[in-house]
Amino acid sequence: LQKPLARMAQEMRAMDIALALAGLARLGGSEIEFFEAVHLRLRYLAEAARQQPDSSDIVEPRVSAMLLSSLAAQARLGRRHEGCLQEVASMLATAASHGKPV
Repeated sequence: LQKPLARMAQEMRAMDIALALAGLARLGGSEIEFFEAVHLRLRYLAEAARQQPDSSDIVEPRVSAMLLSSLAAQARLGRRHEGCLQEVASMLATAASHGKPV
């Protein structure tokens, strides 16, 4: 399951990533390969939001909250990815700096 998800990660929306991480947490599998692919995608989305704050690439704060929740579920299972957490925090900071309620 992880390999197909990892290949698709660069095309996934942030909400899809959050749902996939939450689902994988429920299954209890190891997500190392998927985490690395997700980290790259989240980095792209965070950078797009910083570069073009009015872009459709901006992740809504509610979706960032879903990402944080799914990353927290992974962390509770002992699988914490600092890079992913930092990118989500960056997305929230960018949204807040542009007046979006966080």
